[in-house]
Amino acid sequence: MKLIPNAKSKMRAYSICTLILIALVFYGPEQYFAITGDVIDPYLVGNVMLFLIVFGIIGWFIDQTLPSILRTLKLAGISVIITAVLLWLVSAPAFAIGDVPVSKPVTVSQPKSGLPTWEKTAIYAIPLTKQWEGTGPTFKCSESARGICVRAYLDRIPEPDLPTICYGETSHTGTRVAMGDVRTIEQCEAGLYRIMREQYWSKYRTGVTIDYMPPQVDAVFTDLAWNVGPFAVLKSSALKSANRGDFADACYRHTFYNKSGGVLIRGLKLRRSAGYEVCMSGVGA
Repeated sequence: MKLIPNAKSKMRAYSICTLILIALVFYGPEQYFAITGDVIDPYLVGNVMLFLIVFGIIGWFIDQTLPSILRTLKLAGISVIITAVLLWLVSAPAFAIGDVPVSKPVTVSQPKSGLPTWEKTAIYAIPLTKQWEGTGPTFKCSESARGICVRAYLDRIPEPDLPTICYGETSHTGTRVAMGDVRTIEQCEAGLYRIMREQYWSKYRTGVTIDYMPPQVDAVFTDLAWNVGPFAVLKSSALKSANRGDFADACYRHTFYNKSGGVLIRGLKLRRSAGYEVCMSGVGA
């Protein structure tokens, strides 16, 4: 394979430069998540990529024989305007969709102090986590009052596969879960309640600096801590929003955690959607 004679000069072309920048913008957020445990707003990433695409398309038609900073700035300005127009067009303005009733913002009367207790949070957190974790394989047994026991299974989302039991437990009193382990459904529920409180809720709550939080929001952060780890929650922009009192933004940002290994997971997307509904039910309460 032979390169074109002027390959070095072509590397300065707007279209080539924007392709390189698009690749960085595409992979950059994943590296940021791997390093910091936080996520960048995907809408912001999409807007930047749209600007670069517009910049590259227009730049392809412009004579770039001689380098010019002024020409580049003009092109960037034109690209910003076109990008803004495109974003405005896809935002479905009111005149395009008819009269839309606009409700007044809800003013939430928040007490000066009052973080929810674990008992209040557990009412929302336990069902949410149980819904999406599941127990793995079950079978009938006499050891359980309800006649239900569960076996350990391999969780294939982590790398490598991780032996798991009950509602996503990977260890029990310091001992790793092993394939072949068996528990009753009552032990699973008691373990979920205890472990969620001691290892996830209490750890994530060390980063809560605000005096008030609805139990529904607290519950969704607890479920997120159970799913991705409390330290990821402590570093998240979602918790920063909650500490500012912007619970609606916190609910929204928690939905960014829908990938594993950089790949969008449908189950995680559905779980975050369910969590968002629970979270927002407490924002206007």
